[in-house]
Amino acid sequence: MEAESTASAQEACISLLALEPGDASRLHYELAALLRESDPEKARREVLKALEENPRFEVALEFLVRLPPSP
Repeated sequence: MEAESTASAQEACISLLALEPGDASRLHYELAALLRESDPEKARREVLKALEENPRFEVALEFLVRLPPSP
């Protein structure tokens, strides 16, 4: 049940990002948080997109630091 919920949340974030919202950095961060366990590399890419939109997004910076290193 939790996997379905996470997948639905991921799809929702992707759909919202397609609308090019003003808070895209927050949505990229939320998507990264959802992907952290299942796909750390995608999570890294999403958090980097968040930081590209808003380089001073402290929560995203902290998230990036806590991700495991890339292989």
